[in-house]
Amino acid sequence: MKKPASPVKILKDRAQLLHARGQTGEAVMIWRNILLARPDDVDVLLAMGRALFEAGRIAEAEASLRVAVERAPQRPEIWIALSQCLQSWGSWQEAEDCLHNATARAPDRWEAHQALGALKLAQGSIMEAMAAFQAALDRNSDFAPARIGLGRGWWLRGQAEEAIRHFKEAAESAPKMPETQLQLGLALLSQGKGAEGWRALEGRMNAQTQLNDPPIQLDPKIKTLPLWNGQPLTHETLLVTHEGGLCEALQFSRLLNRIPAERVIYHCPASLKALLQGSHSKAEFVSDHETAPAADRRVPLLSLPHLLNLDRPDDQKPYLRADPTLLSPWRSRLEGGVKIGIAWKGGSRPFDAGERYVPLEAFRPLNELEGVSLVSLQKGDGRQEMDAVPFPVHDFDSEMDEEQDAFLDSAAMIQAMPLVIAVDGAIAHLAGALGRPVWCLLPPDLPEWRWQAEGRDTPWYPTMDLFRCPDSGNWENLMQELATRLRRMMAGEDPDTPALPLDLPENGK
Repeated sequence: MKKPASPVKILKDRAQLLHARGQTGEAVMIWRNILLARPDDVDVLLAMGRALFEAGRIAEAEASLRVAVERAPQRPEIWIALSQCLQSWGSWQEAEDCLHNATARAPDRWEAHQALGALKLAQGSIMEAMAAFQAALDRNSDFAPARIGLGRGWWLRGQAEEAIRHFKEAAESAPKMPETQLQLGLALLSQGKGAEGWRALEGRMNAQTQLNDPPIQLDPKIKTLPLWNGQPLTHETLLVTHEGGLCEALQFSRLLNRIPAERVIYHCPASLKALLQGSHSKAEFVSDHETAPAADRRVPLLSLPHLLNLDRPDDQKPYLRADPTLLSPWRSRLEGGVKIGIAWKGGSRPFDAGERYVPLEAFRPLNELEGVSLVSLQKGDGRQEMDAVPFPVHDFDSEMDEEQDAFLDSAAMIQAMPLVIAVDGAIAHLAGALGRPVWCLLPPDLPEWRWQAEGRDTPWYPTMDLFRCPDSGNWENLMQELATRLRRMMAGEDPDTPALPLDLPENGK
């Protein structure tokens, strides 16, 4: 006869079940009650610490894990969990010491080496990170996250082919792990290998979720719709569900008119609905604030390139247009001198945690050009910097629309100006989709998948020039180069032809 479980075992199982259901608060209450009777129960201290950490209650998690590591310093998993908490505080050295403690106590365990590699990679210590990832692979050759980490190391060292080799090995060893396919797909796309990259990117579908920023809540009925496989839908309606942020909506809405379906509906961000609706003759648009209509099939937005067999964009014409009724009023407002539209801060992106930000102060050389005025196209976070810079930036925010039609005025302003200079974000994509000249400012770190690793041109937008910051965070030199470039263009010179060695007077206001 099977021995019945002890009351403590029942409580532990109950707490774990609650935690798995997302009821962390209730689980923590049970764990605390157990600890009142058994204060040295390391398993409970560890479980509670991990759960509190996942819930963002870092201080409580750290306290629990410190007690656990005092009770059982020989257990590497406790040191690893404590290291994660300390990294959240930015206590990098103590976090690293925890991982060294873990590897010293269990040198044959791959988990601590993997955690050490991730920490070193976050700190920018690439060679040390790669050594730790290799140590993890030496102990578990099939561990895909370590293979991905090693690939990231090669990528950061500029060895793209070696990085892709590791990403492919990771994808082969763990085909159902979304991150392996994501890393491979993004690396391939950044190298201009479109068809292969889009195919690999479909691996994200194994995550059983879409990547939204902000998230769009799909009706449960929509989730049950069969996924479109790329075949013509002669008498059916296809619902395109949104993925990513505004940039993805602007970039990939060009593909809607190419879908071979009788009816195409895009469940799009509300702020873009009016702009997209006024630019597309075939597709229909329903905002994420509205209930999507009935459809026969669905497809996530970022699956369109793969399903439409897109290697690289082959249509170089503008595919968005400004509202004609807004053009004349904005041209009148922007009369006088050369008005340059600028945006200096972008939002978050799917697949990429990198920051898209240029300090507004760095635009000073452009403002100092004679006859040039800077006009803000910045939305949301970052606008407060206009009050701190020592030069004027024209701000029409009070006259611009927001909410449902947030980009109609922006599109008309961009159409009325000769040039937009913007950080990699929605404004840069909007200018490119309108077919307007735009200088897109890219950060100095890894190339983002859509812009490829080098070159100033992009197949996505023929009127866009890419300018990459050469040094980490040093935008001043690049902006000075752009000011020189703009000055030569205003003088009727070719900015890509070496300038004559003449002493030219400095322009200033």
